[in-house]
Amino acid sequence: MAEVSYRLVVRTGPNPGMAFDLTKEVTLLGRDVTNDISLGDAEVSRQHARLTRTPGGIVVEDLGSTNGTFINGERLVAPRVMAMGDLLGFGETVTLDAHERIALRVGDAGGLTLSVNGGAPQTVGADGEVRALTLGR
Repeated sequence: MAEVSYRLVVRTGPNPGMAFDLTKEVTLLGRDVTNDISLGDAEVSRQHARLTRTPGGIVVEDLGSTNGTFINGERLVAPRVMAMGDLLGFGETVTLDAHERIALRVGDAGGLTLSVNGGAPQTVGADGEVRALTLGR
């Protein structure tokens, strides 16, 4: 059984390398500490963007921010689905990488070997342990 979740990782801006798992149906992002994801940067509006989980993926919507929300350098003018590996921008100084995380549960039947994006094969044992794998470009 595979379960897909999403993660954002700060590339530039406050706290590079910090990761945020998108576990809620709706995630609010902005400078204000009341947001689900708070980014302390002057380029980020208090209530900057909304991320909504849909059957087609995560939809990114700008909430009328002053400095804009971007996907791969393109300013959003309407809500848009983000893809694995997309670079999300908030103003000119904050960028986050979008990743999918797949959790696998291996049954008693045996192990599972995975090769992701041409990488070295990874074997998951038959011990039933849940292991997570992060995919990205």
